[in-house]
Amino acid sequence: HFRVWYDLWGSAHAPDPDSRSEAFRSRLIAADTAAIGEARRVFTNSRVVSDRLKRFNGLDSEVLYPPIHRPERFQSGAYGDEIVSVCRIEPHKRQELLVEAMRFVKSGVRLRLCGLSHDGKYAAKLQKIVGRHGLRSKVTIDHRWISEEEKAALIKDALGVAYAPVDEDSYGYPTLEGAHAEKP
Repeated sequence: HFRVWYDLWGSAHAPDPDSRSEAFRSRLIAADTAAIGEARRVFTNSRVVSDRLKRFNGLDSEVLYPPIHRPERFQSGAYGDEIVSVCRIEPHKRQELLVEAMRFVKSGVRLRLCGLSHDGKYAAKLQKIVGRHGLRSKVTIDHRWISEEEKAALIKDALGVAYAPVDEDSYGYPTLEGAHAEKP
């Protein structure tokens, strides 16, 4: 599911509802229902996704939790001074909460946000918050594609891993990757 047209519809994370967007949403849900409904068996990556599929498309599914690709990459190293968040930089991933929290950090802990956004607006908003609150020495925003190898290296020596999305699919890879690297 492209969540802005499903469970995030009507929230600040979705397009403004109007007759055009409502029509698009209706056609998208109908197309998804028809296409997915043709499958002999349907699997999802979490209970939340199965529930969403049932709610919006009326389709039953079975949860099949996917493994992390090459989990051996995620090794525990030193516990450095950075909390690392590697995921798409989008409003529903709520990196803004992480940046705002850094205003209250008294220790030498830093925050590193890594990932791309679909249009750059949210990343620019985060940069403005960093500037407005004088957080340039505490917050780094790497608004770019992060390779799997670089992600594993960042997590390896991180103090911890942060992931704070809006009711994500209950199976957040960043959380699992951090756990594999023995990072809180």
